[in-house]
Amino acid sequence: MKKTIYLLILLLSQQIIFSQKKLISGKIMDNITQKGVYNAHIYSSKLGEGTITNADGNFYLIVAKNDVLHLSCIGYEKQFIRLSDNDTGNLVIKMKQKVESLDEIIINAKTLTANGIMSNVFENFKKNHYVEPVNYNFYNRVIKYTKDSTLTSIEEYVGTIKQNWLHSTKYNIEKGRLKYLTKDSIKKLKDHRIISMDKMYIDNIYKYREDYINKKGLKNYTYKLLGRTKFLDRNCYKISFYTDKSTYYKRGILYIDMQDFAVTRKILFDSDNEVLNDITFKKENKKWYLKKSEDFHTGYDSPNLIEKRITLYNYVNTENTNSNFITLTSRDFSTQFTSDFNDKFWENKNFITLPNWIREQLK
Repeated sequence: MKKTIYLLILLLSQQIIFSQKKLISGKIMDNITQKGVYNAHIYSSKLGEGTITNADGNFYLIVAKNDVLHLSCIGYEKQFIRLSDNDTGNLVIKMKQKVESLDEIIINAKTLTANGIMSNVFENFKKNHYVEPVNYNFYNRVIKYTKDSTLTSIEEYVGTIKQNWLHSTKYNIEKGRLKYLTKDSIKKLKDHRIISMDKMYIDNIYKYREDYINKKGLKNYTYKLLGRTKFLDRNCYKISFYTDKSTYYKRGILYIDMQDFAVTRKILFDSDNEVLNDITFKKENKKWYLKKSEDFHTGYDSPNLIEKRITLYNYVNTENTNSNFITLTSRDFSTQFTSDFNDKFWENKNFITLPNWIREQLK
């Protein structure tokens, strides 16, 4: 009897919490240029979940009643916005550009060398980044387009991902939606969609610990302290790395938390200095968890075709997860996961709003 009453109370409390949630939309702009700010992070203080702005500065986010939004973006002052009961959409938020103090950068440069900072990163790596097994709720988008920005296909998925120390990342896909815009994109997406989707496993920084975040990196890479900055409300060192040795990732930039010496962001570049990978980590429950990943790739069978994957992560306590996980195979990508782009299901999910250049081509 007591167990039944407890379950009823739990269900009632969940219904009350859900009824207090709502989806809001808005745009973040530079207060000087009046242009949209890309890659600004917006978090709900009550729900703990977040999203980022698209190329036009637009965003969607599920929030709670009387919520407070936390806004942050490199190069801008952090900001807090208290929502009213009437706030649902068309919020216009202007962010102020931030000028770093040169004196502060010089002082920090004298305090620690780049190699000294990286040595601290290696020593604290397991304490900061060993978070497996770990589950995340995720939103994942993969788009393919030509170099003249002609969209050929788009796919989106939401669900839960389970990562562990083995090469056995598993997924619980709640729903997906697809759109083909060219005749050959159907075949290309069918041939490579598992590769595109399953790239999420490489975001796990501890499992795939590249040489530049390993002790031997001090011998093979040249590290340079560029200064310090704020990232997701944390004070960070900004360090570049480079090697002329034969390795896949030759150059990039790392944002290192000044307190924990954790990696808060890593950006990898190709030989033409174009971004290949951009991954963000955020501290929760004394560990550093994935929050966002962007991955760029030239088409598998066409040098004119570009593939971009972007994934949002929200950490989930493994003890409270009862999802049915699968390993991705071609069989798993059936119509049971697929809906069209007008499905109302997507209005209640934290997803990254489509940029205008994609919206126009989907009409």
